[in-house]
Amino acid sequence: MFRFKHFSIRQEKSAMKVGTDGVLIGVWTKPVNPKTILDIGSGTGLISIMMAQRFEKAKIYSIEINTDAALESVFNFKQSKWNDRIKSFHQSFLDFQSNIKYDLIISNPPFFSGKTKPNSDKRKLARHNDSLSLENLIVNSEKILSQKGVIALVLPFDQLDLLKNILAKATLYINRICMVKGNSKSQIKRILVEISRESKNVKEETLIIEKERHQYTDKYIEMCKDFYLNF
Repeated sequence: MFRFKHFSIRQEKSAMKVGTDGVLIGVWTKPVNPKTILDIGSGTGLISIMMAQRFEKAKIYSIEINTDAALESVFNFKQSKWNDRIKSFHQSFLDFQSNIKYDLIISNPPFFSGKTKPNSDKRKLARHNDSLSLENLIVNSEKILSQKGVIALVLPFDQLDLLKNILAKATLYINRICMVKGNSKSQIKRILVEISRESKNVKEETLIIEKERHQYTDKYIEMCKDFYLNF
């Protein structure tokens, strides 16, 4: 059980455990008063619960294709104080149909695309994009995004050019981007991006997580202080 300040996450059966990527996109994205939020590939349900905590008037919809993860996320939702605002779907996003237009579509998507794949079938499904490519994620998200809605993603840095190529074919634009580094000397590991239908001047920033091993930067602590127990 992974404990946060206001909720806990059971993760015994889910292939992908609570990690920095999910927490980061959950605290970094800044949609304006979202009423409807869709969490794609919700895993343990962490991001969905974070969205419920952050946005008190929002209804959250959670999609997860893996059976064990879907069941575990439902358990976590029921144990949270926001259960009445979270609805879970056990299915592939490619098969998902909705009449709702979402103000925020958020995802920590599968991104291993090379020859090396996770050993277990569950980890492969959770982390390899055979099940949901970045292009399919973007194209299908655009169809159900509200007019002023935002798509928020956490991706490996080396997928930035691919993302830009996909968006160039669609009517979507990067509005905010954050380059994430483990420490000041490390390479950029992840990117956090916000995408919308509106073309704006891109707001760029860099986040460094640690000053030294297990010594976190003030910026990272400030971002995560409402969630992590030790911040």
